[in-house]
Amino acid sequence: MSAIGGAVVPLLVSLACAAIGSRPAAAGQAPQTADTTSDRAAVVAALRGGQNDAALGLVDRALERAPEDPQLWALKGVALTALSREPEALAAYRRAVSIDDRYVPALQGAAEIEYRARRPEAGPTLERLIAVDPENEVAHGMLGALAFDRRDCGAAVAHFEQGGDVVNGSAAALDQFGHCLYMVGRLEDAVRVFERLKTATQDDPAAVMKLAVALHAGGRSREALVLLRPIAARPDADGALLNLAAEVHASLNEVAEAIAALRRAIAAAPHDEAHYLSLASLCLEHESYDLALEIANVGLHNAPESARLHTVRGVVHAQLGNHERAEEDFERASRLEPERPVGRVGQSLALQQAGRVEESVELLRRESQRHPKDAATLFLLARALASAGPAAGSSDAREAEQALQRAVTLAPDFGEAHAELGRLDVRAGKPALALVHLRRALDLDPSNRQAMYQLLLALRRADRLDEAAEVKARLRQLMEQERNDEVERNRLQLIKAPPSP
Repeated sequence: MSAIGGAVVPLLVSLACAAIGSRPAAAGQAPQTADTTSDRAAVVAALRGGQNDAALGLVDRALERAPEDPQLWALKGVALTALSREPEALAAYRRAVSIDDRYVPALQGAAEIEYRARRPEAGPTLERLIAVDPENEVAHGMLGALAFDRRDCGAAVAHFEQGGDVVNGSAAALDQFGHCLYMVGRLEDAVRVFERLKTATQDDPAAVMKLAVALHAGGRSREALVLLRPIAARPDADGALLNLAAEVHASLNEVAEAIAALRRAIAAAPHDEAHYLSLASLCLEHESYDLALEIANVGLHNAPESARLHTVRGVVHAQLGNHERAEEDFERASRLEPERPVGRVGQSLALQQAGRVEESVELLRRESQRHPKDAATLFLLARALASAGPAAGSSDAREAEQALQRAVTLAPDFGEAHAELGRLDVRAGKPALALVHLRRALDLDPSNRQAMYQLLLALRRADRLDEAAEVKARLRQLMEQERNDEVERNRLQLIKAPPSP
C-alpha cells in the first residue's frame, strides 16, 4: 500500500458518513429519502464494525432501490476495497463519479486505487479531485509522489508543499520532498524537510546522511560533520557514509581525516570504484601523484572493468609524463564505456601535453559530434582550439566561441566555460559581452583568478576605471590567498601507505 493515501478505507467511510442526509441530489438524481438515508447509515455502521461482507450485501440491496445514488456506489467501493477486490471497487467509484463528478469520496477512492497501481488515469483523476477540493492534502501528496516518479521535481515540490500533515506524516513523502527541494536548489528548505525526516525515522543513518548532504551543499559543512561523526565512527559504517564524511572533511581542509575515512571506505567496500576515485582525486588535488597512481592501481586490481579508474590513472600518468601509458588507459576507458566521452577526452588532454594539439583538436571534434550535448567536451574543444592563440575572427576562434556558447547553453552553471567565453570576448574586442560571462563565472566561483583578471581587462577596455580599480584590489587579495594556500598545501604531507590490506 502507498505511503500517501494508504488509509483510504476509514477516510472514505468518514467522508461518506458525514455526507449522509446533508448533500443535495445531483442533476438527474432522485432526491434523498428516509429509506436511502437509513440504507446508507446501515452500510456505514457495518463498515465501521469491520463487517465488510455484510456491508456489501446491504449496499447491493440498497442500490436495487436507488441505482443512481452516488453515495451508495462510493460505499460499495469502500466495501470492495476492504475486501481487496480493487478492480470492482474502482468500477464502483467510477460509477459514482459518472453520476456526480464532484463527489469527493468517490474521486478520492478511485484516485487511491489508480495511484497504488500507478495507472495512467491516476494523475487526471487527482487533478479532477483538486479542482473540486483544492486543499485536499491526500490528493496533493499523491500528485507530488507521481511527479517525483517522473522526475519532475518542480511539480513535486509544488504539491508536497500543499500536502500538509499527509506529507509530514509519511517518511517516504518527506524523503521525496527533501530530495526534490535539493534538486531545485532550495537547500535551506531541504535541510528543514530532512530534519523532519531524521526525527520521523528516529535518526536512521540514511536520513542523517541526507540531512548532512543538504547542509554540506548549503555551505554548512561543520554542522554536517557534527551529524556524521557519530555514525561514521561505528564499526559497521558503510562505504557511502564514509565517503561522504571524507568529502566533508576535505572541504574543511582536514586532509588526514579525509584520507582515513576513505581508507575505511575502501576496506568496507573494496570493489566499489567510487572510493578509489575519491581518494585518488584527493591525492591529485594535493599533487601527490605517486600515491594517486598507487590508489588507482589498487582500485583497478579490485575493479578492473572501471572506465573511470582507467581515466584517473591515465590522468596521473599524463601528469607524470608517461604519455604512452596515459593513452593506453584512456583508450581502455573508451572501450569499456564507448557511450561516454570521458576516455577520449582524457586522451585528447594527453595529446595536448605531448604537444600534439592538432590531433587533440580532431579527436575532440569527433567526440563533440558523437556527444553534442556534452558541455565538458565542447569546453575542452574550445580550449584546445584557443591554445594556439588563433587570431580574432579566424575559423578556429569562431569555432571555439560557438562551442563555448553551446556549452553554457547546455550547462548555465558551467563557470569555467563562462570564464573562457569571456576571455575570448575580451580578445575579440567585445568587452560588454565579456563582462556578462566573466561576472557569471565569478558568481559561480569567486576564487577564479583568471576570470577576475579578464574582468579587470574588460572593465578597462570599457573605460569603467573605478570598477576596474576595485577588481584590481580583489585580484591582489586573491593572489595573496593563493600564495598562502600553496604554502599550506606544501606543508601537508600525504603519508604514502597502501589504501587497504
